[in-house]
This record gives sequence, structure tokens and C-alpha cells, in this order.
Amino acid sequence: MLLLETQNIYTSAMNAAMQVMELVRPIGNDGLPIIRSSGSVSSNLLEAWQNRIDGDIYHDKLRAARIDAVDTRDRIKE
Repeated sequence: MLLLETQNIYTSAMNAAMQVMELVRPIGNDGLPIIRSSGSVSSNLLEAWQNRIDGDIYHDKLRAARIDAVDTRDRIKE
């Protein structure tokens, strides 16, 4: 069951990152920072889930994901 939950979170995070990549593809190289920050969100969410038993790491990774998500949102708005 745990493996299935981990896989679902990973898949959801990667799908979100892929959607961002598709949105910024027409921008070209100017979209690279957006792709990087959205990929970082996905990575941090996955690491948070993998370390959910260790509260400190879990919360640090969730905070990092939130910061990267805000950065991604702000870059897309620009």
C-alpha cells in the first residue's frame, strides 16, 4: 500500500511538472527558469513524502516545495 501511495504522489508531481513544461515550451529558453522551479517543486514533494516519518525533513521539504511553487507561479505571471 505504501509503495502505491508513493507512486501516486510521484506520478502526480511529475504530471504537474510536465504540464508546466508544456505551458512554457512556446517561450523557448526564457522558460527554462520556470521549468527548473517547477521541477524543484516536484522533487521536494517527492522527498517530503519519502521522509514523512522524519518530521524535520518532511516539513523542510514541504516548505521548499511551497517556495518553489510560489516562484514558479510568479515567473509564469511575468
